[in-house]
Amino acid sequence: MPCISKLIEKLILKRLSDAFALYRTDFPCAQIQGFRKQLSCMTASFNLQETIYQQIEGNSNVYVGMLDQTAAFDVVWHDVLFAK
Repeated sequence: MPCISKLIEKLILKRLSDAFALYRTDFPCAQIQGFRKQLSCMTASFNLQETIYQQIEGNSNVYVGMLDQTAAFDVVWHDVLFAK
């Protein structure tokens, strides 16, 4: 299964890169970390940390909401998901 998901990631990356190159635009938001070269969860956590520090220095309230989607696929009927 990991091999198949890596293959799908490569295909999605190729299509996204081609589409954005065609329209000469960057990703819709500079904060998107997935499917971009040289970006990882480390850069995402750094961006979050810097944003929180900036808000704290400005005496603003900081609210952070996290969504963990890894458990979402445990409740999905996998045969139907793959069929779709």
